Amino acid sequence: MVKYIITGLIFLQIGCASSRIKDNCKDTNWYERGYAIAMKGQMTDADFFVKKCESVKGFVNYQDLDVGFKAAREKACDPKQAKAAGKKGEAYHFPLCSSYNERIMRSNYEKGAKSFCHPEKAYNKGLSGVMYKKSCPQNMEAAFLQGYERGRKQFVLNSTKSKKESVKKIDSKISKLESKINNIKSRLKKINKESFRYSSEEIQVKRESLSSEIQTHRWAIDSLQSEKIQIQEEIQKIK
Repeated sequence: MVKYIITGLIFLQIGCASSRIKDNCKDTNWYERGYAIAMKGQMTDADFFVKKCESVKGFVNYQDLDVGFKAAREKACDPKQAKAAGKKGEAYHFPLCSSYNERIMRSNYEKGAKSFCHPEKAYNKGLSGVMYKKSCPQNMEAAFLQGYERGRKQFVLNSTKSKKESVKKIDSKISKLESKINNIKSRLKKINKESFRYSSEEIQVKRESLSSEIQTHRWAIDSLQSEKIQIQEEIQKIK
């Protein structure tokens, strides 16, 4: 009996999940979806969400999807865009333009990349924190990387030092807040010891006021701890 109940619950959950997906498919702006897919350098038939909607027989407006995709592809496959991407050292999704100006795109991208990959700019590119995305022509890469890696190494040192200093400042703030909490707790103990001096109403008001202060400081500490964790994670990501 239990087995059948569990099986029924599983099918119910699957049905509910399928229904939610169908609702999402129905509510989707398929023009915007197609546009976003193209701007990421992907094809519509490889998009996870499109496949998901198809798998549950959900609504897919293929016409709007195609119109949005083509609108973005026209923009993404503009030779000027390719050159601009090359100048920034960004990766470019040429398969998207396989039947749409690809030869001109590659030529313009390489022109832009040559500007980005100039050896005289390499150190400053690395120092600025720009990530190298293997955009340099093969005959320029070695010379570019020589300066870029020196700059990148200095960037890592500078960034790590700056973030560690931020962590120290946060620790100092937390320490001060903890001291304030301890002082307030001491005041609470004093009130409890000298309760005979106050009416019960006065004691209650004082306790609530001091407890509220403690809670406010604890919230501030929680916020600082979260900020500290985020910075520590950023330090780990710096390479």
